[in-house]
Amino acid sequence: MRVMCWNMNSQDAGWELVRELSPDVALLSEVRSVPDDVMTTYSVAHRPALKKSRQPQRFSTALLVRGELTEIRLDSEWDWVNEEIEALSGNFVGCSALVAGRSLNLISAYSPAWSIMSQTQLSVIDTARQVKLENNPELWGTELLWAALRNVDLTEPWIVGGDLNTCETFDLWGSKPRGNREFLDRMKDLGFTEVLRESQGRLTPTYLNFKTREVRNQMDHLFVTEPLAELLVECDVGDSDRVFGQRLSDHLPIIADFREKVI
Repeated sequence: MRVMCWNMNSQDAGWELVRELSPDVALLSEVRSVPDDVMTTYSVAHRPALKKSRQPQRFSTALLVRGELTEIRLDSEWDWVNEEIEALSGNFVGCSALVAGRSLNLISAYSPAWSIMSQTQLSVIDTARQVKLENNPELWGTELLWAALRNVDLTEPWIVGGDLNTCETFDLWGSKPRGNREFLDRMKDLGFTEVLRESQGRLTPTYLNFKTREVRNQMDHLFVTEPLAELLVECDVGDSDRVFGQRLSDHLPIIADFREKVI
């Protein structure tokens, strides 16, 4: 089974690469439109992501499955978190799916690059400290995602991925960490394996700053629970010369292959 995770940067030219890689599951963000032949090949769930103003973006967050899918609602134990998740439902698209006879739970995530709630807003919520990061005064989309995942059966196969706008290198920009590594550690503590790091043994940059031409940040992540982590064959990023050279996107796709479960 092949899983692909990619921020397409609203570039329709990237669909040719999707066709070539032929994933069984694709977790996509910044999708401008889905071609007719892709809609025919895959079951598709997609919703417009939101701007900071909470108005729809011109692009969507999408899930593509070579099989059947049923959309699922993400929720947590905290009502105020659920209100934010519902408001940002276009940034976190979830479904259950049947792929090659295997039941999967999937989330395609596009965590905003802006904070969801300020320190002032959080100060009047009694349970805010149970959700927000210790190393960041504000609340971000990644914490909403984590709060929802605390509420699911993680002994089942889960795949969660997307452009999370978080990278441990961001913690080096200021005088103290801002919670990027803290979020990644939280996911690990829940029982999720970040398969790109697991396969490569190091941080693998996925984002190109077109202004500075630097490729140093891994803003994209692909997490799976143990039933899939033990079946991982390999995980790597796409060809940077092609993706960046042809301006298919400012993000590299993550491609992970899993073997069939041996019974």
